[in-house]
Amino acid sequence: MKNRLLYFILFINFGSIAYSQSLKEKIVFSNYDVPKNLNKLNKGSFDKTLYTRQFQDNATLNYFGLPAQKLNEFRYQFKTIDVDQESGIPTQFEGIGHWISRSAEVNNETSSQMLKEYLGLTHREYLGFNVLNSEMDELNIQHVSLVQTAYGIPIHGAEYRMHFYPDQRVFGHGRAFNLAPGISNPALSEDDAVEIMNQYFIKNEIHQVNSKAISNVLKGGILKKEMCYKFNAKTAKWALCYFINVIPNPSQHWDLYIDAMTGEVIESYSKICNVMSDACGDLAKCVSPMGAEVANATDLSNTTRTINTWKEGSTYYMIDGSRAMFKLSASSMPDDPNGGIMTVNGQNRSPSSSSFVLSHISSSNNAWSDKTAVSAHFNAGKAYEYFLNTHSRNSINGAGGTILSIINVADDNGKSMDNAFWNGEAMFYGNGAQAFTPLAKALDVGGHEMSHGVIQNTANLMYQGESGALNESFADIFGAMIDRDDWKMGEDVVVKSFFPSGALRDLSNPNNGGTSINQPYWQPKHVNEKYKGTQDNGGVHINSGIPNFAFYLFVQELRKNNRSEEDAKKIAEKVFFHTLKNYLTRSSQFVDLRIGVEKCATDLFGNVPDVLASVKTAFDQVGIPGTPNGGGGTQPKKDLSINPGKEFLVCTDANKDGVYLYDFINTPTQISSTSIISKPSVTDDGSEIYFVAKTNKLHMLTFNKSTGKYAESILDNTAIYRNAIISKDGTLLAALLTKEENIIHVYDFLSDEWKDFTLYNPTSTSSTTSDVRYADFMDFDHSGQNIIYDAFNVIKRANGNDYEYWDIGSINVFNLPLDKFGTGQVDKLFTDLPENTSIGNPVYSKNSLDVIAFDYVESDLFSSTYALLGANIEKGDVDAIAEDRSQLAYPSFSVKDNQVAFDSEDNQGDQSINTKGLAASKIVSSGSEKILLTGAKWGTWFANGKRNLIKTTDIKSLNEMSIYPNPFDQEFTLGINSKKFQWIQVNILNQMGQLIESKKIQLKEGSNEERLDLSHYIQGIYHLQIVNAEGSISAKLFKQ
Repeated sequence: MKNRLLYFILFINFGSIAYSQSLKEKIVFSNYDVPKNLNKLNKGSFDKTLYTRQFQDNATLNYFGLPAQKLNEFRYQFKTIDVDQESGIPTQFEGIGHWISRSAEVNNETSSQMLKEYLGLTHREYLGFNVLNSEMDELNIQHVSLVQTAYGIPIHGAEYRMHFYPDQRVFGHGRAFNLAPGISNPALSEDDAVEIMNQYFIKNEIHQVNSKAISNVLKGGILKKEMCYKFNAKTAKWALCYFINVIPNPSQHWDLYIDAMTGEVIESYSKICNVMSDACGDLAKCVSPMGAEVANATDLSNTTRTINTWKEGSTYYMIDGSRAMFKLSASSMPDDPNGGIMTVNGQNRSPSSSSFVLSHISSSNNAWSDKTAVSAHFNAGKAYEYFLNTHSRNSINGAGGTILSIINVADDNGKSMDNAFWNGEAMFYGNGAQAFTPLAKALDVGGHEMSHGVIQNTANLMYQGESGALNESFADIFGAMIDRDDWKMGEDVVVKSFFPSGALRDLSNPNNGGTSINQPYWQPKHVNEKYKGTQDNGGVHINSGIPNFAFYLFVQELRKNNRSEEDAKKIAEKVFFHTLKNYLTRSSQFVDLRIGVEKCATDLFGNVPDVLASVKTAFDQVGIPGTPNGGGGTQPKKDLSINPGKEFLVCTDANKDGVYLYDFINTPTQISSTSIISKPSVTDDGSEIYFVAKTNKLHMLTFNKSTGKYAESILDNTAIYRNAIISKDGTLLAALLTKEENIIHVYDFLSDEWKDFTLYNPTSTSSTTSDVRYADFMDFDHSGQNIIYDAFNVIKRANGNDYEYWDIGSINVFNLPLDKFGTGQVDKLFTDLPENTSIGNPVYSKNSLDVIAFDYVESDLFSSTYALLGANIEKGDVDAIAEDRSQLAYPSFSVKDNQVAFDSEDNQGDQSINTKGLAASKIVSSGSEKILLTGAKWGTWFANGKRNLIKTTDIKSLNEMSIYPNPFDQEFTLGINSKKFQWIQVNILNQMGQLIESKKIQLKEGSNEERLDLSHYIQGIYHLQIVNAEGSISAKLFKQ
């Protein structure tokens, strides 16, 4: 839309100002009251005794309740690729951002607000997004990292990344949550939280030491503390917490979440990145395992290495000050080099001990006999060179920070440590015991540990669950690329009696000679082998085998196109590093890795098609899914047969003086001279036309087969009406009165009864609001059971800036199987509307039971922009039929549903009814706009033939279905009465219509009950679908 950029800028600048949505002018209501009891209506020649209603055995699913994001897809010209199965919030989208600025600062500002709108969170004023980081890469792509907030407080686990391309493409991915209103003021202070942390460490025998007493370059203590929201898995609720990131001693690095209201430590986990999983699960015992001079020295492999050392006075130190990152002026040598590569001695003591103090490794003559020190120092330099030369990364932190290696590290008992680890600040090497020889010997181990530092300073992947497995996997991948002679990890330091394959891990074969998780060297190589327990921080060292194998397979697929393995590795390592740096967040999962790798393959090698194909094949082979095709399986097609009669259009003129009939050939014929105030409503066969006259009286036109003309009569002479519609079969009439009220009045011509239906706005918890003031435009569905309508709403605000808008709902007014009035249940077309947006004038297509068209308007302080949209309410698709319009459309589908007629302008700017062709989906146009009738408006297309207005694919072998309780908290009981023994499939769909649960159930003849547990899903609206060979029946679920 042409005005989208202008609108978006206005929204940013004036977002705090409330104004009315100008979809329609406010209705001025009469000052007198309408009668309490409405008159019975008499059609005259209508013989109700000869009429039998068509009916369905079971009601089909009402798919109203689409996420607001569906409108935002149109608004921003984005397309949702994937959504969270529980919340329905998009996790991946892309499109063209015409509002993208060349200014990174503008993109940062607008992306926060745009993201909130696109994800459908504008109704939660307290939710937002803060930019964490923004940078431009070598491809001129801007990458923005954002964290979701509630009341300005970060929500941990809710992060999004936006990518802005030079050609205005936008790609977004991540996770966000629709948090309900909650507590934002803590009961405990930050000091209280620190004291709780101290007591927690004392209770679990974790020693705290002053890091400065150990070394000037080794950081420790509390590194970060902040207020946040964290999901409490025990209570399945969000909690206001203090987050503390702390290194109590060099062998420990912890993340703690402390409930800010109760003081409970709701979650804690170690961030120590070991080269090998520690089998110990007990927190108390979980001890994780530049110089101007050049020297030649022998390492643990008995290989002579050239290393860089530093001479201070007459003493040489194992400090490399030769790299470009070294800053002598900012250094205090030899104790605190700035930008140096430094190797020091842990003196065979445990980092968790109060006696742990680092000492320099020094020489009086630049000769070095300590092979362990030489290996660690040389390997650190090689790892530094890899990241600098291959990925243009300057040291671990990307900014030339000092690299620290500590050798001769003991375990808690003072014995030789059988591990190596990264503690968030330095690399620690043990000298081995049962499983390893001195670990400093292995270049891949050193590369692995340094890579953990790079990971920490880029995506900062959480060291838990799939995020932690990705953390370990990237460390393995880069470790293998630093020591790239094979695909094995630790093969130079493992003890074969402990690792029969001769390697700690093997990227080319994660099973590594093992057969099960009981063998410490075994890893899964496919998602179907994934470890799902709690040990090892949820399997961080175990499940890393899956993405490891994906990387290996990626390289092997690339080799198939006449590349050497080395050339294939160069492509793969670049793609994976670009993904880590620009596309992953702290809480990324395996599927996010695939999303990022696919995107980076396109970004970096878009002109080499086999790169992306190789990525997809590799991830497919390990079971990490790609972008879903969407939807919950094939739905029964719901199309009626086309009305076989002759086609007509009934309308009024530009001044609404009279009613006209047009046969698409001759000049329109006036069939009534009455001035009207409502769009004419027509039965499906065209035999009756209803409207409200300017006098507020209810009129009807009845076709006389003898004369071939319409005869006009006043159905109700009481001047109380402002709109009226007739059901497609002519048995029900809905009316709106001149009194301001949130009521639709429905009359049944067969029972001669009126029934009042109150309009309301439902919520996800099955409660209601009273924001609805009145309805205006209406249309019956094909069966006559539901009315789709638009309504004017007012939300009262404390500051007096009331928010006014129009939206669309559907209300159940009749039950065909029971032949009585309906329940009055209301469903909204969209669960929420974007800010400053209104929709209205909805109409059903002629033949598809799930397709509608409606008007859409975006408003700002100065103007409004209109569009005619189409929606498939079953599939959840929304698209544009006509954009950049200047007035409301009041649409009507053609008899064949291959065109739509709507109010517009002719070439002179005068009022006209125009048409546009429709594509097969019926919700997007095909072709240009054409003038149909000049000087006309409010057209309704119809044909004068007869057809069956009910289409059902419901299951006739089921007598009835019940759900109780509904709403429910954790689970509900599905009751089914079956006419025979049979198998059915029970599907649970989210609001996007995507399948999230599926279960096959065997039914016996008679009554059946099945309990279904949805406790693991958040509160909201879900859909239950039962499918067998005959068709399907569906119902709505409300989880509280």
